[in-house]
Amino acid sequence: MRNLRATDLYADGVRLFIVLDFDGVLNTFPLGDGTAPDGPVYTDLETFHQPAPDDTVDYELLVTWSPTMVAALNRVIADPRAQLCWLTSWKAGVRRPAQTMGLQGALQDVVVDYPIMFSDWQGRKPEGLCSFLHGLPDDTGVVWADDYLGYELTRDRWVKRAFSDTTAKRLIIGPDERHGLTRTAMDGIERFRVEVLHDPVSFK
Repeated sequence: MRNLRATDLYADGVRLFIVLDFDGVLNTFPLGDGTAPDGPVYTDLETFHQPAPDDTVDYELLVTWSPTMVAALNRVIADPRAQLCWLTSWKAGVRRPAQTMGLQGALQDVVVDYPIMFSDWQGRKPEGLCSFLHGLPDDTGVVWADDYLGYELTRDRWVKRAFSDTTAKRLIIGPDERHGLTRTAMDGIERFRVEVLHDPVSFK
């Protein structure tokens, strides 16, 4: 049986795909003065300890996150035409910290699979996303946020590979891992949502 693809969700009415990494996007590593290169950051930070995503390893990770940021994301994915997708080395384990944060959309989230190499936990993400997005038409939009996309050379290579088999509109965000998604980035996601869904109404 083949893996779930975006076109399967498209057939069910999804038109906007929010593809997120976890570390460096929602889980941040804060330093600095409350600003980032692309604008003001969320400063209402909370923390909790989360068991490692690999259940065979006995240790906990500190998760640092912003309830205001999560609330802003929730407003976007409250629309049943918007699908939250995870593309992260946490794999399906990301659902546990996401649930603790209260991240919840109208639809069940989707974990996009990609091969993880022993010495490279990130580099095959474009292949996994390319397979997932294959054949997605141009009346759709994809937001892809990953801190690795903040590096120009990585961004150019990854985007070319990931979007080679789709004509979907795209919004690429490479947040600073110290801050994750900024308020400016979230404003951009909201504008992109309106553009793709032709709907100025924000779900609140």
